[in-house]
Amino acid sequence: MITLQETGNLMVGELKKGKYVYYTAFDNNKKRHSINETVVTDTILNYFKEIRLSLIPKDIVNEVIKEELEPLKKQYSTLKRNKSRKFHKKLQLIDHIKTLGFNDEDFIIDELKNIQNLYYDLPERVEQLENKIKNLTLNCQNIMKKRLYDVFIQMNIENQRKTIELVKNKLEVQDKRVKLTFKPTFRKIRQR
Repeated sequence: MITLQETGNLMVGELKKGKYVYYTAFDNNKKRHSINETVVTDTILNYFKEIRLSLIPKDIVNEVIKEELEPLKKQYSTLKRNKSRKFHKKLQLIDHIKTLGFNDEDFIIDELKNIQNLYYDLPERVEQLENKIKNLTLNCQNIMKKRLYDVFIQMNIENQRKTIELVKNKLEVQDKRVKLTFKPTFRKIRQR
């Protein structure tokens, strides 16, 4: 992910004294170059302070939100259809009872219990999912008002790495200095 500018060689993270991470690489003259992880992190965070997520075009944001919510919306749709299915199963049972002239109360009670068990706590699950979709949408909209820095520092390490990979064009070290260049899309939303 981090390269040595002089050679383009990949820098490798090494743990020192059990708690310090240094990124190191050798140049063509076999000279060792290393930089502390905190220097790299601080530089990245300073760059991320310049990116305002609100500058990302709304249509892109809406498309991402739609994509993220798609599995939940499918679940929601299924639950809504299940409400209808529950109603129709009861109607089918009533129709079946009328057609055959059933008077067996135990059978009717068992069938109603089966329908109830099949669609157990359906209204609550629909409401919970509606609230979850609403909250996630609001959360995304609130995040888009922040700087990338504000969001980045709250991410776990795996998502931080994915974010860096998403936005960076180059991440290079030269003479103990870190240089980050953004991919074209993020250059456009970088606050100047």
